[in-house]
Amino acid sequence: MNFWKNKPMRSKVYKKNISGQGTVEFALAFPILLVFLIGMFEMGRLLVIYTTTVSASRAASRYGTSIGDGTAGVAQYLDCGGMKQKAIDIGILSSMVESDIVISYLVPDNNGNFGVPVLCGNGSDELLRFGSRIQVVVTGHFQPINYFTNFFPDLDIVSVSRRTILKGIQFSD
Repeated sequence: MNFWKNKPMRSKVYKKNISGQGTVEFALAFPILLVFLIGMFEMGRLLVIYTTTVSASRAASRYGTSIGDGTAGVAQYLDCGGMKQKAIDIGILSSMVESDIVISYLVPDNNGNFGVPVLCGNGSDELLRFGSRIQVVVTGHFQPINYFTNFFPDLDIVSVSRRTILKGIQFSD
């Protein structure tokens, strides 16, 4: 028994005259896809720069409030260079430089209110007392690589991190 015996066979193949329809569709869809992919890439870069900026300010303030001597042979809360270097080490992906980092101290008055910040290294050891805080401000810079989409402007990402300095507290081994 032949199953195909009663069914008509198609002997002619009919071709549609399409002449470049796929090429036109690709030419219309490709720029939209390209802009979407570039936008995703730029958002990823923005997220990396934001994350490294926040992490750099946190690491520098953590370094400044830890106990021990810093790289300059002084207490870590006075080691401005060590704090800046810690921030630069963490912020390596965002091309951070020393001028992007500002370290200052917040000193409370007798009522517990914090006044004007005192910059690190300006004879600040005499001003610091119990309850003083270290403040690290790190600025990251985002510049889009792709200039023809204009979706992302140049941005400065600023992260501020504050921690209390434990000065005058004795710790036993």
